[in-house]
Amino acid sequence: MSACALATGGNPFYLRELLASALAEGVQGGVEGAARLPELVPQAVTDSVLLRLSRLPEPAATLAAAVSVLGDGTLLRHAALLAEIPAEKAEQAADVLAEVQVLADGEPLHFAEALTGAAIRESLPTLFRSRLHRRAAELLKADGAEVDAIAAHLLACQPHGDPAAVEVLRSAAERAAAKGDARSAQRFLDRALAEPSPMEVQPQLVMDRALAHATTGTPDAIAHLRESLAVAATPLQRAELMRSLGRLLFARAEFRAAAEALEQALSELGPGDPQEASLVVDSIAVASVAGSSPLPAAAARLEALVGEALSGKLPSDPRLLALASTAMLQAGRPASLVAAMAKEALSGLPIDDNLYGVLNGAAVTSLIAAGDLEAARVRAEDCLHDGAAASPIRAGMANHLLAVVYYCRGDLDATVMACRRSLGALQVGWDICTGWIAPLLAHALMDQGDLEAAAVALGCCPSAGPDRPEQLMARTARALLKELEGGDNKAVARELLAVGPKVESSGLNHLTPQPWWSLAALAAARAGERDQALQLVEEELAHARAFGEPRALGIALRTAGVVRGGPEGTEMLRSAVEVLEGSPAALELAHALVDFGAALRRGSHRVASRSPLRRGLELATSLGATPLAQRAHDELRAAGGRRGAPRDKFGPSALTPAERRVAELAASGLSTPQLARRLHLSAKTVDWHLGHVYQKLGISSRRELQSSLVPKARHV
Repeated sequence: MSACALATGGNPFYLRELLASALAEGVQGGVEGAARLPELVPQAVTDSVLLRLSRLPEPAATLAAAVSVLGDGTLLRHAALLAEIPAEKAEQAADVLAEVQVLADGEPLHFAEALTGAAIRESLPTLFRSRLHRRAAELLKADGAEVDAIAAHLLACQPHGDPAAVEVLRSAAERAAAKGDARSAQRFLDRALAEPSPMEVQPQLVMDRALAHATTGTPDAIAHLRESLAVAATPLQRAELMRSLGRLLFARAEFRAAAEALEQALSELGPGDPQEASLVVDSIAVASVAGSSPLPAAAARLEALVGEALSGKLPSDPRLLALASTAMLQAGRPASLVAAMAKEALSGLPIDDNLYGVLNGAAVTSLIAAGDLEAARVRAEDCLHDGAAASPIRAGMANHLLAVVYYCRGDLDATVMACRRSLGALQVGWDICTGWIAPLLAHALMDQGDLEAAAVALGCCPSAGPDRPEQLMARTARALLKELEGGDNKAVARELLAVGPKVESSGLNHLTPQPWWSLAALAAARAGERDQALQLVEEELAHARAFGEPRALGIALRTAGVVRGGPEGTEMLRSAVEVLEGSPAALELAHALVDFGAALRRGSHRVASRSPLRRGLELATSLGATPLAQRAHDELRAAGGRRGAPRDKFGPSALTPAERRVAELAASGLSTPQLARRLHLSAKTVDWHLGHVYQKLGISSRRELQSSLVPKARHV
């Protein structure tokens, strides 16, 4: 709302028209929506402003056009020079514009409402506006203005064959890069290359632009880097370009090619080169994610790092320590040790780790698995805030980390939305997160009871080798989905048991959304393979106790209790509840409460069973875990409890979380294609959800959605 007030100055007419335009364009609330408001200039506002100006003396309209080009905060003398109006007439024109509330009183000059300036600027003919911006750059340069202000006008005008503009734009790009603003540096360099530049400058411009595009992760960054390699003259230049190319190939999950590019970059450096250490870190990071794909040299570096860490010789470099923490996690070392390493790494690791957040991600993943979800959340949010505008790759990585935090915490709605934001990186060609995030999204959707959407999510998984970690997680999620859809229990158990050894050998036991042992043990038990199930729960319990993290131990105890059954199983379920009470894993606690209550009921302790069942029902309902809530409700009724159904059949409360999200976005004015893009669903799936929404709400069109929905209560 503050963004609307700033744009309209509180003018009711402007506000109404701006909100109408925002609705028509599908602009949502939040930071992204606020950033789009200055781009929206309603035609009715433009017509109103131009009508007011047409009634004023000619110098007033000319001065208003100049101010709209120069921007708020400009000096009167600059506006007068650009408008080619004598100083005295410019003063008179400024006073006239202030009287009719186009400009605010006094100097520097400001529009009374930002939307007024935008309307005037947009009404100027394109080439005329371009000429004004070029003249504005010239007069600001002559007046000794900051290079950033001059370059901003050069960005807004057409190329004009001006070699002098190149130097201004290069200087502005250097300043932007020094401040960490790679997007601005990229725009300045793109514009510089549109002007003729001296032959001795052109190669460096091409390379600088390529590196800026690599930093921001634009879709054409790889093409720019390969073009720049043709003009690189020195080994150091080639090394820097190959390193950036390797990072981008890594972000596209082309691990072998990424490893080769980094090795080539290392080969360009001489002995003792100061860049070597950083390149070695990149090489090890690629090897840690790529598995068997990297070249032998990269694999050897990773093996040496892991070997030294396991022997107690920890690296002092925080980048290597972050990678070592994940290696220790995969080796099953105690959670307390893993968390301490991760925190130590993060204390020395900058938010922008120059590898799109991969190094931060290694340490945050270790914190998540070790149970310190709050510290993990804080760092992941810092990474998101720092990288959201800088690079889609960094934003995708940060959202991925947040999604894992939310899932371990049991916040299913937040998990689904963070997963879908992370998948946004896939839309521009970067899929380093996709293979990890799609199975997580599927698990969260299955927990919500939205099996069709879970199947769609799993369809996003990229094709990769059958033993890739991402594929193993996808196979596990597909097996669980098949079971929930009523598939053959024995076939599901066989699939999970086939995946298991590969999960263990890959060190994925603490990196998957749900521990493989539990899923396989429960599937084996349902398939009648009790001995196999018991063996699996014993293994999981041993690992969980050695690891010492409450969520993992609580899950293991719950699974063991379900598989064992009888009084011994009931006591294990009681222990699972006690362990999970002290952890932030709310969804796992809800599962344990329901299983514990069900075991008490089956053991003829009906009265005692009602309390955990009631708590489990309330917790599952608050988390949006609809299937679990329904099971808790059924168990509670069987135990003689007086609890209403967890979800009505009709009305707003009958909507599933996925249906509510679709309904809310459709009510905001988004079309089916816009909804499909926003939620990463097919148009058919969106229409399928809307059909269920209409049926449950008793309506027949989108126009009725807004009045039929009530605000959703948010759980803490």
